[in-house]
Amino acid sequence: MKDIRAGSGSLKKYINANKKEEAKLAALSHILSVTGNLAEGTPFTGMFAGSLFDGIGMFVNSLNKKDKDLKEQSLRMFKLTTSVSQFTHDKDLIETEWKEITKSLDELKELQDHVMENNLVDILEIDRADFIKNFTDETDAKKRTQYILEVSKIAENKIAEERIKNPENWKQDYYNQMVTVQNLKIRFGTITFRILENLDNYKTLINKYRKDEYLKDRIVHLDLKLDLVRSSFESTFNPRDYIRASNEMYIVE
Repeated sequence: MKDIRAGSGSLKKYINANKKEEAKLAALSHILSVTGNLAEGTPFTGMFAGSLFDGIGMFVNSLNKKDKDLKEQSLRMFKLTTSVSQFTHDKDLIETEWKEITKSLDELKELQDHVMENNLVDILEIDRADFIKNFTDETDAKKRTQYILEVSKIAENKIAEERIKNPENWKQDYYNQMVTVQNLKIRFGTITFRILENLDNYKTLINKYRKDEYLKDRIVHLDLKLDLVRSSFESTFNPRDYIRASNEMYIVE
């Protein structure tokens, strides 16, 4: 970014001096006044990028041989701006997928809440706040395990009651609930696949710009951070293991 900071001052002077005679420069001057200072990280996207390239190109072409150092500096700024602009565009495509993943997670959370209410409260008559206190928010593994054993006993007694009340068809309602829970877990596993795939898209992005003379030094640091994030996520939510466990969560008799 050093070349942008060094050259942006000269570019700004050129824009201000010529914007009355050149409509493109007038437009660029307006966009800069709205979006911020070029040297302070204004994003190179949308109409701004095209106007900026036009402005820099006109500025570079206006320089004569006497301005050799300034011209070389401006050319470096032009190339850097182009690299950053394309990198930002590619990155934004990846960021769009995060919005879709977040939407899918929100929808799944809503379904999960409905299923929890149906299974815990309506069927097993367990207080939801009690479940959150003793399982969701409990940090002691032994206490969590003990609580789940207690819930399992409640479920076992409930099933025994239903078998007496409805010996012919007692399995159907419970089967439907079990399938619903299983489908939720499989859907979550599928979303974790999407998360890993999108993290891999960052790896593709990094590899694409790894040899860019203006971005490569920063890219190296991004690569290291990405590897740590991906490794941590996969060790916690391995999609294949999660989906396999979901498919095998019930014993069939």
